[in-house]
Amino acid sequence: MSDNEQKPATSEKPKKKRRGCLYWGLRIAALLLLLLVIAGVAGFIYNQIEINNANRRFVAPGTVVQVNGRQMHILCLGEGEPTVVLESGGGSSSLDWRLVQQEVAGFTRVCSYDRAGYAWSEGLGGTTRSYDQLMGDLHALLNATNIDGPIVLVGHSFGGLLVQRYANQYSEDVAGMVLVDSASVDLYSRMPQSIQTNQVAANQVFNGLSAAATLGIFRLLGDQAAGLLPNQFNQFPLEAQAAIREFSLYRGSYFQIARQEAQLSANAAESIQPITSLPNVPLLVITHGIGGDWIPPGPVSAEEVGAAEQTWQTVQRELASLTPDGEVIVAENSGHLIILDEPEVVVDAIRRVVDEANE
Repeated sequence: MSDNEQKPATSEKPKKKRRGCLYWGLRIAALLLLLLVIAGVAGFIYNQIEINNANRRFVAPGTVVQVNGRQMHILCLGEGEPTVVLESGGGSSSLDWRLVQQEVAGFTRVCSYDRAGYAWSEGLGGTTRSYDQLMGDLHALLNATNIDGPIVLVGHSFGGLLVQRYANQYSEDVAGMVLVDSASVDLYSRMPQSIQTNQVAANQVFNGLSAAATLGIFRLLGDQAAGLLPNQFNQFPLEAQAAIREFSLYRGSYFQIARQEAQLSANAAESIQPITSLPNVPLLVITHGIGGDWIPPGPVSAEEVGAAEQTWQTVQRELASLTPDGEVIVAENSGHLIILDEPEVVVDAIRRVVDEANE
């Protein structure tokens, strides 16, 4: 073959473009994201189905009435006067008063209720949770159920602050008060700065807890998630324990409401006027004997814990001084949850106030 003759053309196959690690990394990430979305949607649907089932299982033990356009639940037991009204702490419902209410019902009428969004009471919808709203709801609820004053108010923690506010606003309706390890208007503003900072951070954690509950994660975890609740609930009957889990751990709205009330308590000094006196009626203030469990988690020194505990006890004495004959009682074997640790101390204090109110 001469040099002038052309060689036949050879067809070259195009080289395949090799895909790098970034491409496959993005594909895997997208797939994982899709799986997470699917799992989240499935968890949400599963939790909603279980909520509907639970609403049929756990029937309101008391009466459900219309209050300010919403349904509210109130449970009254016993007979006698004056009627005792139990005000729950932040993140708590009528279920928490079980040990106290059953005993008080032996000597007078006693009512626990659920604030908007807790347990069997309907949520607020678009209405903002505020002290005025909470006071208005309780007053309307008592009127709707024909609970005429004067009444004995018993409030635990944040509920104690609500009792103080209610007693000032409706003083003619109040025959006596029992404040159980109560908050005050300026309690948190007087705490060491680290405690205040930790409280703000703890409030933000509620958003993550709410998401986990909404997606059914806590429900799937079952007994493992129950560790988030106080151990004292283990003394309740199993059905009551199941109801507490259902209306708290398994519902995202619960954590949002608890966050809102924690913020109301922490910011009370900015929201409401100082309470410098209370109606001149029997008043007993019960404080814990075992300190520290009320302090929000986070970095804090032993000296700051000591200062915070001292401030707490000072506040309890100040609350007792808001009436001429107020008295402080120490629940020696209790932490903050006195109504669960030593319910008999609370029952005895209520009995004393009821007896004095009847004199």
